[in-house]
Amino acid sequence: MIFVTPDGERSMNTYLGACIELGPEDVEADKASGAKVTYFEGYLWDPPRAKEAIRQTAKLAHAAGREVSMTLSDSFCVDRYRDEFLELMRSGTVDIV
Repeated sequence: MIFVTPDGERSMNTYLGACIELGPEDVEADKASGAKVTYFEGYLWDPPRAKEAIRQTAKLAHAAGREVSMTLSDSFCVDRYRDEFLELMRSGTVDIV
């Protein structure tokens, strides 16, 4: 949900829903290697098993010469995972932010 006040300030409430169950077993190799760019939300870094799925997907994508993109999601997400996000970029796991 996004609420916008008359002066233009906005507040958001995020619900990850079913994606908190995402794990490596959900990764389809043909999809990961076939997509031109694979994209993931920084919010997906919260559930530990989703991290595994993202890393697995990135390996498959890169092995096929594809790129991996991520969004930082929000400043709180960056605060929580700053060092890990930087490592994803430095290691080449993520190509586009």
